[in-house]
Amino acid sequence: MADAYSLLKIDPALLRGFHTQARLVENVQTEKNIRQQVNALKQIELRAMADARPAVSQQSIQEIIDKVIAESHEETLSIEGWSARELRIISYYLIKLQGDEAAFQYALKLLEEGWRNLYLNGLVFFLLNLWNNIKPELRQATCRLFTARLREYTGSNRRVMAWKNHANYFDEAGPLRLLQLLLSQNTNIMKAPLVLGYKENALAQSFYSDVIIDYAKNKSVGLTELGQIFEKHNHARTKKLVLADYVERADKRGDPEKQAMLSNFINNTLGDVTLATTWAPFPGATYEEAQQLKHAMQLAKKWFARKIIETFFKICVQDKQRELFWLRYVKDISGFRIVGSALTRQMLRSDPTTREMFMPFFIETNSRTSQTSALVLSIKNKVMIEFSDVGALYVYNQDDVTVQFLRNGARRISSIRDLKTPSADGIVQSDYWGYMRFYEEGKMNHQGNWTCRLERWMREAVLTDENTNTSFFDMRDNGKFTAQEYAEEYI
Repeated sequence: MADAYSLLKIDPALLRGFHTQARLVENVQTEKNIRQQVNALKQIELRAMADARPAVSQQSIQEIIDKVIAESHEETLSIEGWSARELRIISYYLIKLQGDEAAFQYALKLLEEGWRNLYLNGLVFFLLNLWNNIKPELRQATCRLFTARLREYTGSNRRVMAWKNHANYFDEAGPLRLLQLLLSQNTNIMKAPLVLGYKENALAQSFYSDVIIDYAKNKSVGLTELGQIFEKHNHARTKKLVLADYVERADKRGDPEKQAMLSNFINNTLGDVTLATTWAPFPGATYEEAQQLKHAMQLAKKWFARKIIETFFKICVQDKQRELFWLRYVKDISGFRIVGSALTRQMLRSDPTTREMFMPFFIETNSRTSQTSALVLSIKNKVMIEFSDVGALYVYNQDDVTVQFLRNGARRISSIRDLKTPSADGIVQSDYWGYMRFYEEGKMNHQGNWTCRLERWMREAVLTDENTNTSFFDMRDNGKFTAQEYAEEYI
């Protein structure tokens, strides 16, 4: 019967005292070959480490981060006790140190002191994926280390060579330099990552935010193409700043049809075009960027106010004179609502041009069948209410108890009658000598030459430089549109 030695064709004598045969390995060339093979294996290990983000638990990452923070408070830097694996993890997760600048700078010094080329992958991952989420001074410090080590690189890795050839893209103006290259070569934005050695799906990285923002400004990018770009690059910063610019341009062109198309696109991309939460500044937004977003919201709200007025006087009451009057004041309107019964809501939903768009601005009464509805408009500190019956316009100061439901954000009230004060005096009255007197609150009957009287009241009592009051709709949103802190941790 064959044994294992015969099956494997091994001479058993060769294995006797095998451990003692190691002493015979004295040939210098053999030792050299062994060392070369060991080094080759180490290089394979390092390349394997460099090819992908390290697979490591969050607990291990945090332990390394805590170690950096603890050592950063010591007087001297010591690379002893830091393995290549730990330093590599630091290179990928620098963002976790953003809240402690001293620890962040210490981490960069550790990488510099114990440098290996495999850390290039971690630093470029950190920079490209979090470019706009890093505090500028920390991003600049990281870029300086990264580009300095790129200059010293002598290897042949094609992707690293792409970074080296375009090392000037890794500074504050880098994204705009990349854009100029794309524009000069008439290259589609989708191919931007190819320049740095990546596939097209890398367009999702934060680094390309400013590339896309300025590309959209320089090229006539339609909404369809813009939607395709946003499918690849889903950063709120990019979408909000691009769409804010589109809103400003659409407002200057003054084409209601294009404005409606853009509003629908924004509704589907960001959310309700008229809400502050939709346009709320992103982490790291500057004051100027926050104000740009606020302005875009105000312009979009103006477009929607126009649509609300047109819809109310189309669906709820056909009165062209009142419709045209209020359309002249669209730019001054800060907030608007439609109040009505379940029947009114159903009628509005049946209109193909509005459908669900008006629903966030609809306040329902307890009545199911009442045909009387109301259009509520807020201008400065006044709340003006038009009704679908002819009647009168009612005007209240915004702190009046009658319109408290607006301040409370109510979605339902008892009755449309609660909005009327039939005993109120007129907001425009003539004295004994025929001079007009204007009053803060009251009503205006739609009789005679009412449009001229109401226009003069608007000019003399509301839209004056002396009336510096602000609508509570605007006051409610003011706190949102300020410069924003960078997130201390983003991964």
